[in-house]
Amino acid sequence: MKNKYQNLIEPRLPEVAGFLDAGNPPEQAAEFLGISPATLKRYRKRYPEFDRLFHDNGNLCDDMVEAALLRRATGYEDSSGKEIAPDVRAAVFWLQNRRPKRWNNNRSGNAKNSVISIRLNKVESEL
Repeated sequence: MKNKYQNLIEPRLPEVAGFLDAGNPPEQAAEFLGISPATLKRYRKRYPEFDRLFHDNGNLCDDMVEAALLRRATGYEDSSGKEIAPDVRAAVFWLQNRRPKRWNNNRSGNAKNSVISIRLNKVESEL
């Protein structure tokens, strides 16, 4: 005889993976499944395949945004062939989050020894 997890949750594992991949926070999975947060926690502890969904999925949207931010920070050519200049704010945001020790705004002491080099493309240099 199947238990509640096997009847209600197991058949919906692909749906849960899609829910997480769509960028929904894991905390909302209990509501999505119609179970309590305590039950969700218990199922995650008891069923490794269910818990793996929360570790393996949910990154698709993050990956898409990361790729778009990188594209914007470095510049690209759009579908019509127009060159889109790099966005300095996007580049700084990227670097402050990816290399916080080198790029945080609260530097103390060592700022005069730091050299920052920014290359402008032709469009930016004409502005």
